[in-house]
Amino acid sequence: MPNASTRRAALKAIALPLLLPTLASAQTYPDRPLKLLIGYTPGGAGDAIARLMAQKYGEVLGQPALVENRPGASATLAAAAVAKAPADGYTLLVNTGPDSTIGPITMSNLPYSVPKDFSPISLLTIVPSVLVVPAGSPFQSVADLVKAARANPGKLNYASFGNGSSAHMSAELFKSLTRTFITHIPFKGSAPAMTELLAGRVDFLFDTFASANAQIQAGKVRALAVTSAARVPMQPAIPTMQEAGVPGFISQAFIGITAPAQTPAAIIERLSKETARIMAMPDVRQRIAGLGMVPAPSTPDEYRAFLASETERNRKLITEAKLQFDN
Repeated sequence: MPNASTRRAALKAIALPLLLPTLASAQTYPDRPLKLLIGYTPGGAGDAIARLMAQKYGEVLGQPALVENRPGASATLAAAAVAKAPADGYTLLVNTGPDSTIGPITMSNLPYSVPKDFSPISLLTIVPSVLVVPAGSPFQSVADLVKAARANPGKLNYASFGNGSSAHMSAELFKSLTRTFITHIPFKGSAPAMTELLAGRVDFLFDTFASANAQIQAGKVRALAVTSAARVPMQPAIPTMQEAGVPGFISQAFIGITAPAQTPAAIIERLSKETARIMAMPDVRQRIAGLGMVPAPSTPDEYRAFLASETERNRKLITEAKLQFDN
C-alpha cells in the first residue's frame, strides 16, 4: 500500500498538467486587449472612472483596454455579463453599489452572486453626491424642498440613475428621514437624469459631483447640500445634508473593479499591483479630485471585506428605513 509521501507525489503528478495552461496564461498576461464593462451610459461618474482606468491600464499593461457601456436593470446587466465571462482577466467589471451591494438585496432574480461569482481587485473611489434642483426652481434650500413635499404629498418628483442607484438610495433616505412622499422617476444613467432635470421635468436629483459640478459651476442647477459627512473641498460653500437640517443623513457611493471568479490568482495579483500603481499617479489623483471623488485604493481582500460591509449596511438601511424600490 503506498505511503503518504507516495500519494502526495502521485497527486502532484496528476495536478501539474492541469495547472500548466493556467500558469502559462498568467505568465504571458496580457497578450490581447482588455474590456471594462460599466453598467451606465456615458457621461456619469462610473463611466468617467472606467475611461480613466482603461487609459491607464493600456499604458501600464501594454495592451489596449476598451470601455463597454451596458446600462440597464440598475447596472446589473453589465455585472451579469462579467460574471459569465471567461475567468482569464480580459473582461473586468467597473462595479458600484447597485450591482454589488444593493441589487443583491432588492432583486430576487439576479443571475449572479457577488461573493461566489466575482474576484475583487480594488476599491477605486468614494463618491459623494449633491442634491441639485434646476436653476429656475423655487427651492432655495433643503428646508424649502421639505416644506413643499410635505404640503404636496406625491406631487414632487425626483430623478435617479435607476433602482438601487446612489441617486435612488439617497432620495429614499431623504424621504424616510423627512417623512415625505415624493415620486421616483428612474433613468438609465446620470446623463439622461440630468437632462430631465435641466429641462425642468423633474424637481430634484441626488447626482454625483462627477456629472453635476460642471452644471453647478455654469449656473444651470442650484446645489442645496452634499450627502457626505463633511463638506466637499471642491465646493466648500455647499452645506452637508445634516447642516441643511436633515439629521443623520449620510450617503455616499463607491466605484471599484472586479474580475470573474476563478480568475487565476497571479492575474488578480498583477491587476491589483498595477491598479495600486495607477491610483498613486499624481495625474490620476488630480483627475479623481477634479471629479469630486476621493481616491480609495485597496487590496483584493480589503475590497472583498468592504463589499460585504456595504451590503450589510444597505440591508440594515433598507429594512429600518423601509425604503421603497418602485419600478
